[in-house]
Amino acid sequence: DKLSNFISSEEHLNPRSFDYLSRPEFVTGRVWTSSILDSLMARMYFNPFLLDIVVLMTSGSNRTKFFNVSSQVFQIDLPMKYVGQTYKKLFWKMTKVHDIICLGLYRNHAESGSVLPYVYTNPTPNTILYNSDKVFVLSRQEPEF
Repeated sequence: DKLSNFISSEEHLNPRSFDYLSRPEFVTGRVWTSSILDSLMARMYFNPFLLDIVVLMTSGSNRTKFFNVSSQVFQIDLPMKYVGQTYKKLFWKMTKVHDIICLGLYRNHAESGSVLPYVYTNPTPNTILYNSDKVFVLSRQEPEF
C-alpha cells in the first residue's frame, strides 16, 4: 500500500493522529476521501443547483438545468506585469478592466517552497505573485495576455 509510505510509525499506532487534510498528497489533489463525496451529496439535497455548479466547474459545459451562463473556467499564465504584485491588484484589475473573475492560483513548488505544486483557492489579498503562477479565471472567452 503506497499510502503507508507517507504515514509515520506514530500515525500507524494512533489513527486519530493521521491528519490527511494537511498531507501533500491530499492538498495537491492526488488523493481524496469518500467523505468528500458524501458531504457533496448531502449538500445537494438542500441546494439542488449545487450539482450544476459542479458540472460547470468540472466539465466546462456552460449549459445546465438551472444555469445558461456565458462564462467558463480557464487556467492562464500570470501576465508578466503582475509578477511580484499582490493578488489583490491582480483581482481588482482583472475584474474592473477585463471583466474576468480570478478564482485562485496554481503554484509551482519550486518558487513557493512547497513540497509539491498546489492549487491556492481564493488567496489572501496580500499574497505575492510568482512568475510561475497560473491563474484560474472565470471569463466569457479564453483570455489572451
